[in-house]
Amino acid sequence: MRALVAWHNSSMTTTVDRRHRVVIPFEPGDVLKIERQSADMVVLKRMKSVERPKARLVKRKGRLVFIGEPITTQEVKSLLEDFP
Repeated sequence: MRALVAWHNSSMTTTVDRRHRVVIPFEPGDVLKIERQSADMVVLKRMKSVERPKARLVKRKGRLVFIGEPITTQEVKSLLEDFP
């Protein structure tokens, strides 16, 4: 479940850092449409939110660790097949 962010509104400002990065209210994996309104204005529209997997396996200190909500044995087997 996504956390609600209080600063979602119709107009906001942000600052570009030295590495040309900006923090915007989207999630990693979201698909955005970029519309150039003028030389100084760009509009980003979320076209599709990427659904996050319910569970995943990560390697920590040489061990596989399960992260997520409870899943079935078949889902565990499927995760293990995809694990590098």
